[in-house]
Amino acid sequence: FKDALAQGRGRFFGIGTNTGIPGLYFASAIHDGDTAIGAAAVKVSVDALESAWRTPGEAAIVVDSNGVIVISTQPEWKFTAMRAMTEPQQRDIQASRQYAGRIVEALQYRRVGDRNDSAWIGIFPDLRRAGRTARLLVMSRPAPQGQDTIMVLLDTAGARRQQRLAFAFVTGVFLIAALYALYAVQRRRVIVEKLKAQEALRRANDQLETTVAQRTAALTQANAQMQREIAERERTEQRLRATQQEVVHAGKLAVIGQMAAGLTHELNQPLVAIRTLCDNARTFFERNQGAQAIANLERVGRLVDSMAVLTSELKAFARKPEVERVAVSLGEAVAHARLIYESRIRDEAVRLDVRIAPGTTVYAESSQLQQVIVNLLGNALDAVRDASTRVIAIEASEPDAQGRVRFTLEDSGPGIAPDVLAHLFEPFVTTKPRGQGLGLGLAITSRIVEGFGAKITATNRDEGGARFTIEFAAAEPQRTEHGR
Repeated sequence: FKDALAQGRGRFFGIGTNTGIPGLYFASAIHDGDTAIGAAAVKVSVDALESAWRTPGEAAIVVDSNGVIVISTQPEWKFTAMRAMTEPQQRDIQASRQYAGRIVEALQYRRVGDRNDSAWIGIFPDLRRAGRTARLLVMSRPAPQGQDTIMVLLDTAGARRQQRLAFAFVTGVFLIAALYALYAVQRRRVIVEKLKAQEALRRANDQLETTVAQRTAALTQANAQMQREIAERERTEQRLRATQQEVVHAGKLAVIGQMAAGLTHELNQPLVAIRTLCDNARTFFERNQGAQAIANLERVGRLVDSMAVLTSELKAFARKPEVERVAVSLGEAVAHARLIYESRIRDEAVRLDVRIAPGTTVYAESSQLQQVIVNLLGNALDAVRDASTRVIAIEASEPDAQGRVRFTLEDSGPGIAPDVLAHLFEPFVTTKPRGQGLGLGLAITSRIVEGFGAKITATNRDEGGARFTIEFAAAEPQRTEHGR
């Protein structure tokens, strides 16, 4: 307004003290004859100009006479200075309230090499990726009016890529030319060698026919021998698979033998109870107390049912199955194994923590999966026998993105010695005292798991104890008829 009264026109960039919106102000004096009686001012918003200038990979800015960026297609650059501001300059800016009381900070950039002021290279904050820098080409021109400067900043990454591409192209051309020259020299050498070889080829032709006949006969004989070896290998593999099944079955029987004492105790108690209940029932009948006698007989029936469940589990465990991978419930397999060791878990005061979601199924063979869990659970019970805290945790994860279920069995025992851990799944490797194990249990377990297409590993827990992990292929639960 003052410039318009004094000079006829005025121009000023600033941030509105009421609206907080930056804009470019133009003022022109209003005359009555030769006397200036006032001024008319217009504020022009620069938002549309900034939006029109905005182009990916480029930046356009306007720098005023204070060296402050007042228009910028990069919003975070606005109202920063292209040079460090001195304290007097900061005071003058604050006094003018041109930037609404903002403290003008210097834009973090630096020039690279000697260039003139109209075109130079600088390292600026990256136009596309925050927190990174980019090499930009800066071209500047004075504004048509006032003391402002217009700058355009271009990312030189594309130019550098084209430079590298051109260099690679030129290098490739020279390489092709060198290869062609080498090829020409080599070709002449090959032609000379070919002429020499033709004569030798003619001489060798007759000998070759004889050799071919001899080799054909030898090949026929070798092929017949190979067929016989293949047949013999197939028979050997069949015998090996049968032997492996026998070993697995023998391992089951060995586990059942180890559990004989516990099972005797488990069956003896209900048998004694049945005998007592039967004697009492007879006495009740003799006294015409039929209700008490029937109640005793019902209790006998429940005891017989529990014994039948136990014996059926043992029978299914001991049966030698045909290997067929189907959907098997992990929860049921763990429940079967738990039933076999129920008396031992109770007598030794072991806390068994099972965390398996209902419906978790994997591809396996039912009885062999039971044997795997029985072997691992039996080893865990052996490990925690002398521990102060006797805890065994069994857990199964949800299927992951690869369709795998992670099954873990952990114990609070002393863990596995490092020298044994590296060979734990090899035959005849055991941590038990002499006479208490042959070292075949985990070897058999590993082969069974591999037959499922799964993988078993063993590690020591940081807090103590061992952890066995099996990665199964997840399966959809099978729908079965009621009662089957």
